Amino acid sequence: MDEYKEDIKRDIVAAEDRGESISAMEPVVLPSDSRHRQVISDLAIDLASASAGFRRSLPPGTITPLADLVRSMNCYYSNLIEGHATHPVDIERALAGEYSADPKKRELQYEAKAHITVQRWIDDGHLRGRATTTEGVCELHLRFSELLPDELLVVSDPMTGKTVKVVPGELRRDDVQVGRHVAVSPGAVPRFLVRFEQVYTPLGRSEAILATAAAHHRLLWIHPFVDGNGRVARLMSHAVLLETLDTGAVWSVARGLARNVKEYKQHLMNCDNTRRNDLDGRGGRSEEALAEFTAFFLRTCLDQVRFMEDLVQPDRLRDRILIWANEEVRSGALPLQSGQILEAVLFRGELPRSDVAPLIGVTDRHARRVVSALLDRGVLASSGPRDPLSITFPAALAPRWMTGLFPDPPQEPSMPASTPLSAKTLRHELARVFELKDTLSTPAHPDAYFQDFEKSLQENNQKLAAFRKLDAVLSALDGDDWTVLKAEAARRLVRPSNQTGRGWQALFDVVSEARGYAYLCQLGCTNIHFIPRDDGPTPDIEATTEGRRVLCEVKTINISDDEAGRRRRVYSGTPVASRTPTDLGAAYLSKLSKILTHAVRQLDAADPSRAARRIIFVVLNFDDWVGDYYPAYFREIDAHLLTQPVEGAELVFCLPNNLFGRTFEMRSATVVDDPGNTTQRL
Repeated sequence: MDEYKEDIKRDIVAAEDRGESISAMEPVVLPSDSRHRQVISDLAIDLASASAGFRRSLPPGTITPLADLVRSMNCYYSNLIEGHATHPVDIERALAGEYSADPKKRELQYEAKAHITVQRWIDDGHLRGRATTTEGVCELHLRFSELLPDELLVVSDPMTGKTVKVVPGELRRDDVQVGRHVAVSPGAVPRFLVRFEQVYTPLGRSEAILATAAAHHRLLWIHPFVDGNGRVARLMSHAVLLETLDTGAVWSVARGLARNVKEYKQHLMNCDNTRRNDLDGRGGRSEEALAEFTAFFLRTCLDQVRFMEDLVQPDRLRDRILIWANEEVRSGALPLQSGQILEAVLFRGELPRSDVAPLIGVTDRHARRVVSALLDRGVLASSGPRDPLSITFPAALAPRWMTGLFPDPPQEPSMPASTPLSAKTLRHELARVFELKDTLSTPAHPDAYFQDFEKSLQENNQKLAAFRKLDAVLSALDGDDWTVLKAEAARRLVRPSNQTGRGWQALFDVVSEARGYAYLCQLGCTNIHFIPRDDGPTPDIEATTEGRRVLCEVKTINISDDEAGRRRRVYSGTPVASRTPTDLGAAYLSKLSKILTHAVRQLDAADPSRAARRIIFVVLNFDDWVGDYYPAYFREIDAHLLTQPVEGAELVFCLPNNLFGRTFEMRSATVVDDPGNTTQRL
């Protein structure tokens, strides 16, 4: 870095040095006999312990992507301290080369991109061991400033109105005043930087932690550059903490400073003050003010470590990511099994692409489609088409995945409340549902389905959402198969008795076959069709995947008789007290085994050699419609099937009533949400 040394020599010649005493900057560190030393030392120990513990707690695969997100966060809050609000979403767009058409906003994006670039350079270790050297400080300023547009390299002196050009990496040549603080003469800046380097660079790890705040203020007090001193000081402090605490760059003090910006700036101004009295240290500056700022700085660091530790606590982070993924799956934005892949990558760190298909129980081609969707969504990353997958933490998803990290992006203007959909619109939107409705010869029959259908959809958004899911499932069927299933369903649109408590169950069982059909579509199967019903046992659906025959038998396990009766009484307006069972019990598991055994026999009838890919698709309707006990239910089923396995078929359990969109893992089977949540209309 000889060019920096030459720059400094030229600055000494060009700028006036009025001979200020170096002692004016003292104390540069808190003396070992300072009465404030014990409190500060305790805080430093707590910070070192908390920072190390936090990093150790992180799954290996989260450190790098978390550091990337924290880099954007650090940039956002550092900009905020400067009075520039550039949201991390806009920062990410700038990093991708997408700049705003608004000139002011575009300038701030360039500024943010410069900060990110320099901090990444720091995080990669290029400033290690020289963050507090004159060379290192000047290089920080150079690397940041040279990336800025010309418009941001011109500053105006508020006192004189004089316009000054910022030269990247060059020490100032003029006097400067910041608030009440008059900085040292420009010619004296190199002398003070020499003292700065002599004190802070040789410090050991413990002393460097204690002195980070002091170095932060003293660099600002010297004010070595025309502009950009605050940002350089914060980047320098980041580099010091990165090295002394081995933070992994997974937390940043900038957020805490910005959230307490008034207190932060007041402490800095207090540290500018001269010694108050004979009890306030022995240097030119106030020791007490420096101790107070150091305590504030270390407490702020400690607070940010604890905040991040709570935010990315593995189980909580996993839950937030899976809730988001399930919502995306239900809306059709992501395919089924997306959550399983994200969870695996989160805890493994990296996931070889070859592991994806067996992980989620699909074909290689279908696994590639799921991975592609996640890559396109920006939640997975990979160095190349054959390289392992790793998780990312996009800034746009931080409000969902890492609540409180930074504010939500500005909201678009709210739209006026929508009016109920017209009957014509409903018919267009739910085309296949209305086709089925139109098969009713006597729609006014009191036991007919679709009573007051249009009106109920207009008044009940939940019902409309449910029928949108149903229509999505039905729309997965091609013309001929829709004709077959519609004929089967039409025979069940008038229930034989309204006293059974299960009047529409036969209709819903037919719909379950459509769910199985839609599931095969999502697996990437082709030539899907219903198998004609003969006198003997046969599976329900046949298909092909990658040249291999696929057979699927669809089964439905319904609510219990007690629950059916309870719901019938509730619907009639009779108050009913009940207790949802917390376990399924031996009778339920025995029934499940019998159903699965029968399904295997049906598959064997069409495939005695067991050469095809065979799937038993079971639609589960539990008594607990809210889902409080679903985790316990699936653990119970899993334990049962592991001791009494079903041979000769893959097991897929489908939850049509997964109210909160949770995901469930089993060793013996795959659990999927309703395909209507993800099936897209062609």
